[in-house]
Amino acid sequence: MEMDFEVMLCDFSNGVELLSADYLAAWMAGPAREPLILGTIVSASWNTRHPGETRVHLDLTKLISFYDTSLAPSLIPEREGKERWDHRVLGISAPDLAVVKTRLQDVLASGTNMGSGVDWKTLFRVVVDRYADRLETLDHLLTTTTTDNLPERPPIIQTELRLMLTPYILSTARPHWLSSTPNSASYVYGGNEAWALLVWRACATRHTAHIHRDSGVQSRLTSSERLLLGALDGTNREICRVLVRMWVAGVHAGVDTLLPREADPSASTPVLLPTLDQWRTHAHSLISWLDWSAWVKCRPMCPAEEMCYLPTWPYFGVNEWDRKDERWKRPQPRCIRKFRPYSVL
Repeated sequence: MEMDFEVMLCDFSNGVELLSADYLAAWMAGPAREPLILGTIVSASWNTRHPGETRVHLDLTKLISFYDTSLAPSLIPEREGKERWDHRVLGISAPDLAVVKTRLQDVLASGTNMGSGVDWKTLFRVVVDRYADRLETLDHLLTTTTTDNLPERPPIIQTELRLMLTPYILSTARPHWLSSTPNSASYVYGGNEAWALLVWRACATRHTAHIHRDSGVQSRLTSSERLLLGALDGTNREICRVLVRMWVAGVHAGVDTLLPREADPSASTPVLLPTLDQWRTHAHSLISWLDWSAWVKCRPMCPAEEMCYLPTWPYFGVNEWDRKDERWKRPQPRCIRKFRPYSVL
């Protein structure tokens, strides 16, 4: 057990060797207690970011998830309308629980079957690396756009959108203008986007197309790997759907320097306000839907004498039994001191 995770070993006789059973000095009393607690938190934080605990290798070919709707459809209404914080296995039906147990038994009995050989961990990491920082930057630009910087900000945002989509924008992707008035409000957000369909398709399928095309790989996929593939495909499709729609809206609004529209002397900055509002809505919704751990951080960054700490058991900063406290239900990262005087945990 560690501060940030737990590992349950079901069979200590299989692959586990005792290296030491030393009796260490009891320093959990007196003045040594606080630095020892902080030291435990610091050492646990080493593995909170990618690549995580490298001494533990997950066999993703045998992954079982309660988010798998084919295994536990009874949990779909249980988490409907709830934040991920509040998702629970409580409420699963007896038949679904029996199916999960059967799947677990099948997985354990499958032995050394290595599945398709696809490096799922790397594939998922590629998607996070490609979009996490850029989406965060995009959100910052949209959040900090004001009436003072409105004239220059939309082209900057449009450039960021185009950079994210550059590997997928084909030379044939060109808009069919609907109006002779370049910056008019004739473009309806979400409509007239057919010309960008190939961009979306390339973006949404690039990372997994080789898996779908290879019949040999397809034949070796385990049920767990098919779940992973579906999750990866679904995530890529949604990211690309939102980004392509935002980019298309910028093109039609006349703020894309590589696909310019003729200048309209009657156009003014208020014309861009609906596009900015839609950009904000879609970007915030996408980030909320993805809910990646890469965005769990202290804002602003902690100074040198402090570290970013996500409250976890047993140091929540609240009464452990006061489960109604929001700090228990939804712990948020905060800066704590590394040295005396220590922060209250």
